[in-house]
Amino acid sequence: MGASYAFRTLYLGDDLSLDIVNDGVNTTPCLAQTGNYSGQYWSVTEWGDGTCKLTNDFTGPAKSLDTSSDTHAPFMDTGDHTGQHWTLTKIAKVQNNDPIPPLDPKGSVYLSESPTDFNFYKKPAGTVKAVMIFVDFSNAPAGSASATDVANHLLGNGAAQQLFSTQSYGKMSLDVAVKSNRGWKRMALPSTSYSFDTFDTHKTYISAAASLFSPSDVRFSDYDFVFVVAPQNAGFPLSPAFNADRGQGASSPSGEIRLAVTFGTDSYSNRYINLVHEVGHLFGLPDLYPYSEGADSAKAGCWSIMSDIFHSVCFLGWHRHKNEWLDQPRKDLPAGHNLNLVQNP
Repeated sequence: MGASYAFRTLYLGDDLSLDIVNDGVNTTPCLAQTGNYSGQYWSVTEWGDGTCKLTNDFTGPAKSLDTSSDTHAPFMDTGDHTGQHWTLTKIAKVQNNDPIPPLDPKGSVYLSESPTDFNFYKKPAGTVKAVMIFVDFSNAPAGSASATDVANHLLGNGAAQQLFSTQSYGKMSLDVAVKSNRGWKRMALPSTSYSFDTFDTHKTYISAAASLFSPSDVRFSDYDFVFVVAPQNAGFPLSPAFNADRGQGASSPSGEIRLAVTFGTDSYSNRYINLVHEVGHLFGLPDLYPYSEGADSAKAGCWSIMSDIFHSVCFLGWHRHKNEWLDQPRKDLPAGHNLNLVQNP
């Protein structure tokens, strides 16, 4: 067809376009903030059988958009396979609307797809305040690692805050007070004495970290969330969320801590979506990948941050519905998966 196109969904609008992950290793399709990026410049060429091949400027003409036979996840591949033969169908008006159904109040309130209990979780509305503190250990000192640089990595230099603002349509903002000026506080015990494996051990770790900060350093009662950051060499493999009932949270010199995220080794190699995913749990959103399995086994694939932190850049519409971010007109969009092709200049 001799032109470049941007692929955007009618549901998400012009803010997000089909792009390619560019981390030096992967070339995976994803939805990303619309911009002048080579991965968003797609060419549509005919195979000769009434279908089209979709290539982009970043991965070049040798690779085209394909789909996995088992998970149906999109990827870029060479060759001539049926998953690379696409049909472009004009959008037709749907006569009847298919509104989002009401939330079913049945079932457990703990990280479920039913209505969120905002007495237990934080309601994602208005300004949500978080504080980020830094701790190290005698056997795992932070050394020359800059707390400021680590914070910038975890937050994506502000990308995490911007994502919540965009995904909530301005209904919520994440305000993170980074206490890098307090430096790395030394924990009383080596890192091998702490664990995130159970609720009680996780709670003990958070309490021990918070005890290092006097009320003049940090007033934990002023914040909805606490982010506890350990050095990369501390030996904590994961970065889990901590949720506690009132009266059951971690203690601190300035108030109870019920909602927190503790950052381990994976947070240094993962991008800022790692933090966004864990904060999603503090809002009551469940994981969308099978227990004990990874993102590659997730049915929602890269379409949800709660499913795939490695490629996704957005929350499912259902989770935005659960978070009360959708106005009624967005809930009444026509049924079906409509796709816009916007010709790039």
